Amino acid sequence: MVSDYSQAWSPPLCSDPTLRSTLPNGALVEAFIFPDTGRGLRVTRAVAKGEELLAVPLDDCWHAADARKCAELQPLLESGAALSDFDASVLQLLLSRAGKTSVSELRKAHLAEMPSAYNSTLFWSDADMAELKGSPWQQLAERLAEEVAADWAALRALVSSAATAHPIPEEPVDVADGASDGASDGATTSNGAPAASSAGSSSTIGPCLDFLEEHGITWDDYLWAYATLKSRAAEASVEGVSGVRLMAPGFDLMNHDDSIEPGTSHYYDAARRALIAVAPRDYAAGEQACISYGAASNGSLLLVGGFVLPAQPGNRFDHVEISLTTLVAAPDLTTFMMAAPDASGATAKTPFEFTQVPDDAAIAAAGCAAPFTTKHLLMQAEPLPQPLLTYVRLDRLNGEDLELYAKRAQKAGEPLHEAVRKPAPLDALNEVLSLGALRGVVASMRDGYPTTADEDEALLARGFSALGERKWCAVTLRLSEKRYADGH
Repeated sequence: MVSDYSQAWSPPLCSDPTLRSTLPNGALVEAFIFPDTGRGLRVTRAVAKGEELLAVPLDDCWHAADARKCAELQPLLESGAALSDFDASVLQLLLSRAGKTSVSELRKAHLAEMPSAYNSTLFWSDADMAELKGSPWQQLAERLAEEVAADWAALRALVSSAATAHPIPEEPVDVADGASDGASDGATTSNGAPAASSAGSSSTIGPCLDFLEEHGITWDDYLWAYATLKSRAAEASVEGVSGVRLMAPGFDLMNHDDSIEPGTSHYYDAARRALIAVAPRDYAAGEQACISYGAASNGSLLLVGGFVLPAQPGNRFDHVEISLTTLVAAPDLTTFMMAAPDASGATAKTPFEFTQVPDDAAIAAAGCAAPFTTKHLLMQAEPLPQPLLTYVRLDRLNGEDLELYAKRAQKAGEPLHEAVRKPAPLDALNEVLSLGALRGVVASMRDGYPTTADEDEALLARGFSALGERKWCAVTLRLSEKRYADGH
């Protein structure tokens, strides 16, 4: 999947025939340049909800199983190097981009239409990152950058180890006359390594050189390929394997629409061995056809795709995360566990989660109580989720209070964890203390930003061109978070 959503560029509305070569035959869409989202796909005729828009055969997709067949990767794979599926795909993509492996005409066209640069936070400067101050996404972006750097270091160590384990053999010796005849001077294998003489040498060529050095693959190359695969590939269940990353020519031009229910716009058809995109609603001829990238908030879209949805109307999956930590004693642990909301089946977002639950041993080691932490999401659909209020209420109760309220609840014929989950307060005092504590948490979060919501709205009013793409994205992201905070 692609992340072409941006207001950075507003070209004239026009078709883009240079991209048509990557679309499969029979597709009901064509490449187009839209004034608000840039490149995308529009339907070529009126389309009804559920109609198939395009089908990309698995054989045309970039994926790990295909990457592992790449001839230039075989020496590295045969060395026993534990190359991950993702890194195998990265290396195949970079070899293909550099023209160092066999590539079909379709893939050549696909490579030509890929962006040469991306706007994800992986490419942001320190000054750019500073615009996210106060948002939890700043730390997440920094952590992502560290993880990618660690992945690159691990890949370098892997290929270096393989090269050490399988060094370049000495110049082959002709067993017949005991000397090198020089017949193989200048000969190379398909990956550029020196070729062994056919005259009696029992040595074989392993990975030889450090694979990355041999093919001129740098950190910048790795970062480009990482961003390409993360932003342009869809995950699907293929041949019984879930989470297979498919980068499909043509399909990856489809932009994101958060109004589309996740999981309804595309799927992998095992019988046809193809990635299928269907119309999630009725489209008039010429309308942009979109897919869902999942229940992705603006923070997620920015980190991976380098874009955000505008502040108006906003992103329905945006949220503010609040973590609550309470010291819980052993007698109260069951109440805290049972106060969790009932499971409601699979949902796009999980608004509640246990992140730290002590056991009896942890409580004993801590003395008399240990940290119990829950995570809550304040979302557009539920700006004050009941589980958050439940756990704030429990947080306001000490051991004696818990015992007292448990007796009251028992008299009313219910356990305390049921009473505290109800919308009705336990009593007026506890509710006042609970709401006050919650306001304090939200105010502290709001005070962590260097600007107010009004100041951010004034910045956005200046327009995209005045702010620049990265600052516009950062301000839009932090403004959405402040709107949630200002509502409490």
